[in-house]
Order: sequence, then C-alpha cells, then structure tokens
Amino acid sequence: MNLDHRARRAARGIAAVADARPIPPLPGTPVAAAAAATGVGAPWMRAVVAAAAVLVVGAFVAFVARPGLLAPTTADKPETLAMLDTTTTTEAPQTTTTTTEGATTTTEAIATTTTKPTTTTTVPKEAKSTKPATTPTTTATPKVVAPTHAITITAPVDRLETDAAEVVVRAVLSGAMEVQVAGTAVSSAGGVVEATVPLVSGWNEIWVKGWVDGKKVAYDTVKVYRVPDETQQVVIASPADGFETDAAEVTLTGTATPGLDLVVAGVPTSVGADGSWVATVGVGAGWNELWAKGYVDGQKVAYDKVTVRRHVVETVDFAAIQANGSSTETPPWDEFSGTATPGHVVKVHSEYGSAATEVGDDGTWRLRVEFPTAPAGKAFGVMVKNQTTGEAFEFIFEYLPG
Repeated sequence: MNLDHRARRAARGIAAVADARPIPPLPGTPVAAAAAATGVGAPWMRAVVAAAAVLVVGAFVAFVARPGLLAPTTADKPETLAMLDTTTTTEAPQTTTTTTEGATTTTEAIATTTTKPTTTTTVPKEAKSTKPATTPTTTATPKVVAPTHAITITAPVDRLETDAAEVVVRAVLSGAMEVQVAGTAVSSAGGVVEATVPLVSGWNEIWVKGWVDGKKVAYDTVKVYRVPDETQQVVIASPADGFETDAAEVTLTGTATPGLDLVVAGVPTSVGADGSWVATVGVGAGWNELWAKGYVDGQKVAYDKVTVRRHVVETVDFAAIQANGSSTETPPWDEFSGTATPGHVVKVHSEYGSAATEVGDDGTWRLRVEFPTAPAGKAFGVMVKNQTTGEAFEFIFEYLPG
C-alpha cells in the first residue's frame, strides 16, 4: 500500500464520520430529556465531534508519511510521496424542520471536510553502495638498521702525496672480523688496526677489508701518491734505440746508481762501484723491448729501455753454376752464379784469379771472375765456396786465345 492509498482511505474515514450522525430521540421521552439536558445531539456538539475527527485523521496521515516508515524496499528506486492538500470547508449549520402528525423533526447539516490530492514530489533516496567498505592502508616506514660491521680508514688522508717509501695505515673497526691491510692479515687491538705499507712510485691504492666466515663484510680504501726519487737512475748506453741485428743475442751496456738491484731484460745484473754494468740477453724475431729496471727493497725506483729488431732470414741451400768454362778474350774471364742464405759470403778462387760477393736478400748471388795470368791452352781448376757455411763446388776453366 502506497501513500496515495493511505490518503484515500483516510478521506473515506472522514466521510464515514460525517455520515455517522446519531438519530435524534423521540420528543417527550426520557432519552430526549437527557439529551436536551447534556447537549448531546445539539448542532454545536456534532460540529465539535467532526472537527476532532479531522484532527485525528491529519495526525495519522502525518505519522505514516514520516521518512522511512513505509519506505519502498527497493533501494535504487526513488520514493514518491503524495502530498495531501487538506481543505476544510465549514458551512453554516442549516436547520430543517419537518412536521409530521404533530411531531416536529429538526435536521441540522454538519460541516463538510473535503480532502484532495495535490502535488506529487519525487524525493530521490540515497542509493546504498554495494561496494565493500574500504580498509585504510597503512604504509610501513622501513626501519633503518645500522650495519653491524664497518671499517673506516683514519690515516693517511685520501690522495696523500709523499716521497717516503712506505706509509702507516690506520683504521677503526665496528664489529668483530678478520682484517687484511693491502692483502696482509693484521690483528686488531681495541677496535683499531695499524700496518706499514710499502709504496711504489706514482699512485698506490690501499685497501682495508674485513671478513667473517670467509665472507667480506666491510671495506675501505685510500689512495697515496709517491713522488719518484730523481736521485735513482738507470741508463742504457748501447745499443741505440731501434738497433737491428740478425743475431739471436745482443749485449747491452749502461750505468746505474750504485747499490740498486738491477734487472736487465729479466736477467739480474750487478752494478759496479763506478755505476757501470753489462748484460747479454736473448732476442726474438722482430721487435724486442729491452728494459733495465732498478729496485730498492723490492720497489722499482728507476728504469730505461731500448727497442731492438732481429731479422729472421730464411735458410737457402747453397748452389753454384759456371756460365762458360773457357774464354778467347784477353784477359780471359768467366761468370758464376747461384743461391745461398741471404747475407752469406760466396768466394770464387783459383791460382790465376779470384773474387767474392755477398748473397742478396732474395737469396741469389752472381759473380764475374777474370783470370789475367792464365796460360793459353791449359785447363785449371776453379773453386766456388760459401765462406759462411764452408760448402764448396769445383769447376774447370781453359784460356783459348784466338
């Protein structure tokens, strides 16, 4: 039942009250006398009753129209309320007198109340959300935990420059751990480690590292620059830089500051009291860098170098050919040629004439030999010999003058 139905039923109730007026008692009876004495049935009494009925019905309508009392069960539909415009019209009482056979009947009209529906207002009802309630999200602030192990180098200061051969490194520890300074294990005392570290010329990077059960847990580092000692010197005097040779070895000479530990091309070499030194070292095919390095207490303090090139020559078999074997010209001559290893020396020899030549880079040789004192018509022997290897060939030559 909606609100419009309730309003209509209330209106019908008012009409029913208006129609339910009492039947007047018969005149002259005790009931009529009592009614006359108390005023029951009088026109004013009936008006009061009708007004009271109107007030009761209005209060009921206002009660049932309260929001939510009889609200629709569907949450998504707007609720429609029928607003009742209640107009009460009260007419002046009219009295009609009817006389029937000596009996007089008085009829009085009562007030009439008219109720009519007027404006209908649609009030949207707040929709109920079907979404679950949102639970506030709390973001946990990460807890900062201090490291249990730490190493801080307190000396020397980073990027220190010094001409000393060593430096004292000191570090403060946090937490128990095994410590190494520049790769050497060091014991701590009262959370502090200290060690003396040798320096090489130039930049030195020194690390202090901490270990627990074989795992590195902390470290720190510092850089120290050692200024080179200009008073320590090593000089290679010979051979000159860029020297070339076919030999498998080369001899180097030079000078060095007395007292230095000298190493030349990997070979330990002694330095004389006057600072001179000599070293013979092997060289490989092609270019070779030969270093001479001087050390003090295991630290390199000075050096020098030269480059030497060793030629690699392909071995060529020795061979010789005679061109003519005789001659009619004066003086008589002959030509010999052949092959041999580049750089080797070939000599043609006889008791009447001789000559020699060096084998070219291409492994060939050629030689014209004159025999100015050769006797006419007499054959004699000629030897062609590789002076480097000792190999030789023998030929016959004869002078045949015209």
